[in-house]
Amino acid sequence: MNPAESLYEFAAGVMSAPVRGQITIDSHTLNADILATGSKISIAVAHGLNDPAVERAFKQQWGDFEIKLSFGKHKREHALAGWLRSAYLAIFSAWGFTYILRPQLNAVREQIRKPDSQVLRVFSFTMPKPELEEPHIILIKRPESLAGHLAVIMGRYAVYLPGFHGDDLYDELARQSDAGLEGKVSTGMDVPWPERPRYELDFALSGNS
Repeated sequence: MNPAESLYEFAAGVMSAPVRGQITIDSHTLNADILATGSKISIAVAHGLNDPAVERAFKQQWGDFEIKLSFGKHKREHALAGWLRSAYLAIFSAWGFTYILRPQLNAVREQIRKPDSQVLRVFSFTMPKPELEEPHIILIKRPESLAGHLAVIMGRYAVYLPGFHGDDLYDELARQSDAGLEGKVSTGMDVPWPERPRYELDFALSGNS
């Protein structure tokens, strides 16, 4: 695993195995194994992989050493469902009932209602850093495998919603995730971000301006 991936998995609390890092306490700097799972972080000295004199001095002062930190009851699944809900409401405000009431959105609604369930195995990617300063809705042209679908970009999060053609969006996202492909901002046509409800498709179909 490269260092950047380790950092993101550490921040998200989804590390599957510890990574080697360093800790400094007082004047002692030692190699340590660091693991973040859920809201807990464990740091344990990597015995035998440090300067023996430093490790000896550290052990005399601190003994066998392990730190466990907890950051409360934050649940990653609930946070992701919150981003999905934000994307859902944004495109509803932009396009209205004509878009949102289609059966292709049933699974999205169920995932929002049941954040602890894996209704959609993959519906978003987290980028290393925000690539757009403001939130955007993009009607995807590239990559071709996602063309016609929607990407709602909010900071580091890219949340995907189904377009009007094809029902393969979430299967394709799961395939890309299984292949280890990294999420990135998709390219396509911008849908103006709704500063207020516009319901553009509803008005277009009704013939009203």
